[in-house]
Amino acid sequence: MIFLWHIWEVRNVVRNGEREVRPHCLVEKILAYVDMVLLHMYDPIVSNRCDSFKPKLWDPPSEGWVLMNVDAAIFQKANRMGLGIVVRDYRTEVLAACGQSIDMITNPELAEAIAVRQTILFVSKLPYSHVIIATDCLSLVQKLRLEAMIVRIQEL
Repeated sequence: MIFLWHIWEVRNVVRNGEREVRPHCLVEKILAYVDMVLLHMYDPIVSNRCDSFKPKLWDPPSEGWVLMNVDAAIFQKANRMGLGIVVRDYRTEVLAACGQSIDMITNPELAEAIAVRQTILFVSKLPYSHVIIATDCLSLVQKLRLEAMIVRIQEL
């Protein structure tokens, strides 16, 4: 219906001799109008973030433990993700850190899961045996807890 209204409007402008309208200008105007209507009619289906929760202020781990904070970011236009890992001890000293980018990953929860996996691989090369991994992706934490519960049940 939108395109018919614009065509009718241009027909009247030309018929009244006001100005000449080029077809490609008409098409661009119709497309812009349709985009605007669609933008305001529908809520986006895909979230740009993983379901996150607001973490409390950073607490250091107990003595003898290290805390590995991990986070992922999505770069839609570049079609890639980035991740960062920071390892700190009970004195809040940074013991190690790393970052990485991975192509072809744009799903937030998948990116967070990959970041946690990379954290596990990273810590396996370090000399620490008491490790806590912290992420802000609530849905991933819930899935990991469920998976751990299923594994415990299967072991019984």
